[in-house]
Amino acid sequence: MTESANRPVDVHLIVGSQSSQARRDEVAAIARALGDAGLRAREAGAGDAPVDAVRLVWADELEGVLAHVEADRERWLECAVIVNAAREDVLELLDKHGLLGAIEVEELSDWETPGRLFVRKDVVGVRGERIGGPGRDSPGYTLWSDAEAPSLAAALARYLDDWRETDSELVVDAEEARRGGLPVVEVRLKVGGTGLTRVAREHAPGAYVALAGAPGGGVGFSIGPLPEGTSLEQAARQKLQAPNGQELHTVETRTLRLAGAEREAVCLFSEYLIRRTARCVVRIDHAGGALMAIFTARVGAEPSCEAVLANPSLERIARSLRVVDAGAAP
Repeated sequence: MTESANRPVDVHLIVGSQSSQARRDEVAAIARALGDAGLRAREAGAGDAPVDAVRLVWADELEGVLAHVEADRERWLECAVIVNAAREDVLELLDKHGLLGAIEVEELSDWETPGRLFVRKDVVGVRGERIGGPGRDSPGYTLWSDAEAPSLAAALARYLDDWRETDSELVVDAEEARRGGLPVVEVRLKVGGTGLTRVAREHAPGAYVALAGAPGGGVGFSIGPLPEGTSLEQAARQKLQAPNGQELHTVETRTLRLAGAEREAVCLFSEYLIRRTARCVVRIDHAGGALMAIFTARVGAEPSCEAVLANPSLERIARSLRVVDAGAAP
């Protein structure tokens, strides 16, 4: 398991090739304010910063900048903070792209005085002040301030520190897979901030990784080989149907986007008293065969893959999951 939380936080202020001199002057002034708050800030082009680098992108340049992002666009966006999006559009923009956050400023001096920014709820938890109300809150994001931060730049720095702590990455590399007798691929996912813990290997035979939530919570995740010549639904039933357990019902088969591509998926659920547990099972093909990712959550009256992946912990895992063939670049 490798941790990304201990890396120093660099902030890349992204300027497009057609950015005006006024924008470049603005970027330089903001870089100084961020530097005073303890961040290492620098100007960069769309493709210059590492994909995992935090980046500030101006809303009016976002589409043009994205045209130059060729690899791992989802991760690029996950690390991006949007500057000066229209207030009526900002929550929709955050939810659509899965962004890191958003900041609205009117004057350069706003960076040096206390201020508010839009943040991910799973990152800030109960820390700071959530400012609710229309146009200020969505299921995943909230307008937020930190009373202990002396400036907007400092509030951003504190938020990024929290994000790095929740951005820790679990990596099962090809060598670990080989030792476990599994197909030789690399599995990567973010577990920081999910509240899920890794199940000991002896209790999760045949899995690259299995995660579980608090006892009784009904949330979990695992990923392992899909048996050759077996359909996704058949393999899911063989894996999940306990001999004396509640009957599994198939709700839907569909495609959904996971691990960078459109994937085959099936949703099954079981009922026990008033509890309904659903599993969204997804096929992930690789050079030597296929894997089966299983997302599990308690759901309401209408079980579906969408309902399962709406769980914040599972949504984070689904967004970050990557499967890399041995010898390929991550």
